[in-house]
Amino acid sequence: MKLPVKISQSWFPLLILALCVVAFGRWALTLGYFWDDFPIRWIIREYGMPGLQQYYSIDRPFMAWLYQVTTTLINFTPLSSHLFALIWRVISSVALWGLLRVVWPRQRDLAAWAALLFTFYPGFGQQYVSFVYGHYYILVAAFFASLSLTVLAVRNPRRFWLYTAGAMLLSAVNLFCWEYYFLLDTLRPLLVWWVLGEQGLGWKKRLGQALLAWLPCLLVFLGAIYWRSTILGYQTYQPVFFSELSTAPWSAVLHLAQRIALDLWKTTGLAWWKAVQTAGTAPGNWWYVAVVLAAALLAAFFFALQPKPERGRNFLPMLLTSLLALVLAGGPFWLINIDVNLNFSSDRFVLPFMLGGSLLAAALLMLLPRQVHLPLLAALVGLSAGVQYNNGYAYRSDWEEARRLIWQLSWRAPGLEPGTTLLMNDNSFTYYTDNSLTAALNWLYQPEPGSRMDYMLMYPSVRLGGKLPALEGGRTISVDYRSDVFEGSTSQVVALIYQPPGCLRVLDPEIEAVNTSVQEIMLKALPLSSTQWISSQGIATVPVETFGKPPAATWCEFYEKADLARQLGDWAGAVQAWQGAQAARLWPQDAVEYLPFIEAYAHSGGWDQAVALSREAAKPGSQYPQMVCRLWERIEREVSAGAERDAALESVRAELNCE
Repeated sequence: MKLPVKISQSWFPLLILALCVVAFGRWALTLGYFWDDFPIRWIIREYGMPGLQQYYSIDRPFMAWLYQVTTTLINFTPLSSHLFALIWRVISSVALWGLLRVVWPRQRDLAAWAALLFTFYPGFGQQYVSFVYGHYYILVAAFFASLSLTVLAVRNPRRFWLYTAGAMLLSAVNLFCWEYYFLLDTLRPLLVWWVLGEQGLGWKKRLGQALLAWLPCLLVFLGAIYWRSTILGYQTYQPVFFSELSTAPWSAVLHLAQRIALDLWKTTGLAWWKAVQTAGTAPGNWWYVAVVLAAALLAAFFFALQPKPERGRNFLPMLLTSLLALVLAGGPFWLINIDVNLNFSSDRFVLPFMLGGSLLAAALLMLLPRQVHLPLLAALVGLSAGVQYNNGYAYRSDWEEARRLIWQLSWRAPGLEPGTTLLMNDNSFTYYTDNSLTAALNWLYQPEPGSRMDYMLMYPSVRLGGKLPALEGGRTISVDYRSDVFEGSTSQVVALIYQPPGCLRVLDPEIEAVNTSVQEIMLKALPLSSTQWISSQGIATVPVETFGKPPAATWCEFYEKADLARQLGDWAGAVQAWQGAQAARLWPQDAVEYLPFIEAYAHSGGWDQAVALSREAAKPGSQYPQMVCRLWERIEREVSAGAERDAALESVRAELNCE
C-alpha cells in the first residue's frame, strides 16, 4: 500500500530532536551533576578561569578556552547543563548526517540511518555527565563539520580555500582540545577519495588530488602531533606500546592484535546487543516500554514516508569507511594500554567508536531487503533509545542518593574544621568517585567563592598507599587537585559510612569496632576518627540551585540532628528529635540508627525507653547486639549508678548475652 504523504529529509533534524526528547528529556529536568561535572563546576566557581586553565594544563590546556566561551555565554545550572548536552548531542548527530550527505549525496537514507544510530549508540552511557560531555559534543560536531568542509572544498573548487580554511580551523579545535577523535581525522583523504571517484579519474590522478586536498589539514594534524608529543608531552598517560614493541616485538604485536579484535567486537556486536539485553531486564518498566515504542514508531513512520530510494546504490564505500573508522578510533587507547569496555566509567573510551559502529550497523542493515531492513532499523533505534532512557533512571537513583548525602552531612556536621579529611566507604555510588564528592564537600563548606581547598573526601579502599599514605596518625596528606593542593593530616580525620537506605553515619570508634556490616578497611581507619573536628556552629550551606531543595521531613534529618546532639551531650535535644520523628511516624531504615536515642534516653533517665529501643536495635536477625552491649558499657561508665540504671543494665545484658 502506497502512503499518500511524503516527508522531505530536510525534516530529519527535527526527527533527531524529537527522538532525543523522548529518550533523554524526562531525566534532563530532574538530574544534577555527576562524576567530573562536580570538580569542573566547583573549580570554575571557586577559582574562575585561571583555576580551570591550571586544571587542564597537564593534558588538555585548550579545553579551558572552550569552557571560558560557554560559561561566559551561559549561566550553568544542572538543568541548563543537561539541556546544553542534549542540544549538542542533536547538533553533532545532524553534523554527521550533513557530512554523509555531502560525501554520498545519492545515499540519503543511509546517511540518515547512520546519524540516527549514532544518536542513540547504546555502548556509550555517559550522556548524563552533562557539563563535561556537552562540551565534548561540541568537539564531535566540529570534527564532522571540518570533514564536511573539506569535501565541499573538493566539490566547489572556486571556494576551495574558503572551505579549506574553515576545515583547518575546526580540525585544530578537535585536535588540540582532546585526543579521543585524534586519529579519526585521518579519514579525511579517504572521504575525498570517494568523492573524486564520481569524476571517473584514474587512480593515480585521483590519489594525487586526494592528497593535495588533504595537505592543508595534514599540516594541522602534523602540528598537533608535534605539540602533543614534544611540547605538551605525555604527563598523564604514556604510549607504552612502543616500549613493549622494542623489548618484546612479537608478544607486543600479538597482544595488540588480540586487543583490537576484542575491542572491535565490544564496540560493535556487544554494544548493539546491549540494546536487546536491556529489553530483557526491564519488562515491568512501562516508561521504558513507552520510550522504546515511541522512538521505534517515530523512526518507522519517518522513513516509511520517504520518497522511494534510488536503485543500484553501492554501500561498499560506507562499509569500508566504517571499518577503518573503528580501527582509527581505538588507536589512542591501544597505544597507551587503556581498556575499552561498555561499563561506567570506561565506556567514555567508546565515544570515538560511535562513528564506525553506527556506519557499520547502517550499512549492514541496508544490505537487507527493504521489507526487513526498515522494521529492524526501527526496532534498533527504539531499543537503543530505551537503553539511554534506562541509563537515566540509574543516574537519577545515584543523584538522589548524592543529594541526600550532602543534606545529611549539613545536618550532622554544620561546622567542619578546615583541613579535615573525611574517610568513607566506596560502595554507595556508581556515578560518583571520592574525587567528585570532594568538590561537593568543599562547595558545601565554602559558600563564598575564592577560598582555598580546605576539605578532602577519600575512599580508603581506593586511596590507601597513595593519596592516603597510611592508616596511622601523624602522617601528612597532600593531594594535588590540579587547581589547588589540599594539605591535611591523618590526625585530623572523620570516618563516615553511607549505605542507603540507611542514613549517613559518623562512625563511633568505641562502638563501631565490632560492627560487621562496615568494610574492614573502614574498621581499620576508626582509631583515626574523631568528632572533635565537627561543631554545631558552622557555615555549611547547601547550594539549592545545585542540589535542589531539602528533602521533605525524613527520618534521616531527625537522626542526624540527634546524633549531633549526642556528640555535644545535648541529651534533651536528642530525645526531642526522637519524639519529633515519632510524631511524624518516621522510623529507622537501619537498626543501628537506634543507638543515639538509646544513649540519650539513658542519660535523660528514660530507662524503660532505652531498654525498649535496645531490644529493637538487637532484635533477632540484627547485626548489632555486640554494638548495643558496647554502648551500654559506655552508659554504665558515664551515668551515675542507681537502682533504675542497674536494673536496665541487668535487663539488657541478660537479653543480649553481653559479656
